[in-house]
This record gives sequence, structure tokens and C-alpha cells, in this order.
Amino acid sequence: CTLLVNADRKNLSKALKNPYAESIHTNATKSVRSPVDNLVTASSSVTVQQVQEALALQFNAQNQNNQLSLDEKSIQKHASEFQSWDWLFAKTPKFSLVLNTEGEKSPILKIDIVKGIIQSILIEEKPIDFEIKKGMKFEARSFLDIAQRLRGDEKEAMLASLQKLQLIV
Repeated sequence: CTLLVNADRKNLSKALKNPYAESIHTNATKSVRSPVDNLVTASSSVTVQQVQEALALQFNAQNQNNQLSLDEKSIQKHASEFQSWDWLFAKTPKFSLVLNTEGEKSPILKIDIVKGIIQSILIEEKPIDFEIKKGMKFEARSFLDIAQRLRGDEKEAMLASLQKLQLIV
């Protein structure tokens, strides 16, 4: 559940658009767009702090064994967790990242990822010619490591694809 108190809906919409949606292939359930509104539309005097306090009060009343705290340290701990690699990638369903060059039907690069770990990489429909390190994470550092071990056209294709995805600059 998401509660909007006084959010800029245009910025929110931009932030939620995934520029790589066309490149991600998965069997995961697609998210469904729902109408949204800000709580200030119903009550112009409502504040974020009031909503936080009301939710914490209700949560704590119903969960005696697991109290919710709104102190800065607790909020920082949760913010750090939600920004971590484990939260962002390790909990994702299996997906493939597929990049095509303009006008081409066959992919130039296909990367299979399971729980945030790179399983396989195909360049121009051929597997790369070395073993991917076990447990290699889906992150820029891993792709740079892989690209450095490639040669010639494979290396160029990998680097160009990573730049297109903005995984490297």
C-alpha cells in the first residue's frame, strides 16, 4: 500500500517509468496501474508527520509484540535496507535483459539473471567463451569484469550495450 500525502504526481510518474521495460523479459506479474491521489486533496491541512504518527499508533495498537518506531535511527535503518543490492536485485524474479541493435531482430546481448545473480550471457546468440564466476552479481562492476575478459567484437558489443543501459558511463 502506498499513501501519498502531497506528492508531485508528474515527478512520481516519471520516476516510476522504467526506460528499460522493453529490454526486460520476465514471467513476473506485470504491475497494474491504479488511479492515485494525494491525501491533501481530501484534507488540505494533513501533513506527512500526522499520517506517520496515525499509522504508527494504529500499527502498534494491533501489534503489541512488534512495535513501530519513527525515530531517525529506525527510519535510516529501513531506508538503507530498501536501497541495498539485496532488496533491489536479490529478491527479483528470474529475468532476461535483452538488447537489440536498431532494426535487428536477433539480440546483440542477452543476460539471464536469477535472484540478482548473472546465470548466462549470450552475445550475438553465442555464449561467451569463458565461465562466469559463481555468484557474480547483477551490477556494473561485474559487467566491467566480464567485458575486460572479452576480446574484439564481443568486447565492443558488451561495452556498447552496457553504455546503452547506463550501467557504465
